[in-house]
Amino acid sequence: MCAKYSLGSEFKFGFSTVGVQHEMGVPGSEFSSDWVAWLHDPENILAGIVSGDAPEDGPGYWRLFREDHERARSIGMDAAWITVEWARIFPRPTFDVKVPMEKAGRVITRALVERKHLEDLERIADMQALNHYREILSDWRSRGGLVIANLFHWSLPLWLHDPIKVRKLGPDRAPSGWIDERCVTEFAKLSAFLAHHLDDVVDMWYTMNEPLVIANAGYLQVNSGFPPGYLDLETFMTVIKNLEMAHAVAYDAVKSYSKKPVGVVESVAH
Repeated sequence: MCAKYSLGSEFKFGFSTVGVQHEMGVPGSEFSSDWVAWLHDPENILAGIVSGDAPEDGPGYWRLFREDHERARSIGMDAAWITVEWARIFPRPTFDVKVPMEKAGRVITRALVERKHLEDLERIADMQALNHYREILSDWRSRGGLVIANLFHWSLPLWLHDPIKVRKLGPDRAPSGWIDERCVTEFAKLSAFLAHHLDDVVDMWYTMNEPLVIANAGYLQVNSGFPPGYLDLETFMTVIKNLEMAHAVAYDAVKSYSKKPVGVVESVAH
């Protein structure tokens, strides 16, 4: 006979979503990002680095979220981890919105994203996409579910990271993502922007999902299928440093506009 165990009232059973993996699959759900470009690259497909399966053939969560939420609740799920796709919110560059940066030596310690900067970002952002995420988060919350909003799960806008060009031309001649320290500042802008606009429909914030995975897989294990497939130990260390700084400044950026818990998810081998 099986023993009965109680997981306690604080245990949560839920699901997670990532834009490239889950959002596309129905008309009007498409978007561009570094991962979308990477998955469609003919050289990657020919070499077997990626499968050739298109993210546009996904489960269509972007349009079918209400049905998905209903099913999730029907089987007892009470928490949702939902990543807001950076490339949907800012399909155009945000470099021209200048924010003050604090540094200790060569380490960025804080990005001061003020309300005037948020107003400038609103003129660049796809506000329709932002409002659609609000609908998604609000729908789950209206069903009594816990909303966990995640700010980064590996995918970057193409204007910030073009992995095909990085692999072919090198990081000095292409938008290079986390190799470029500017990515830290841009992530702080995104984090503050989303916290300001969505905090009322979010219960918990997370800055990143498994940042070390993209560093290892993208710059050391270059046949793993992760962009940009650029093998270089020094570059790997730069990416690690920039991801660490990005988490720190994103934490402060969210906390500037939210009193909710803020964390980060890391992968641990076991």
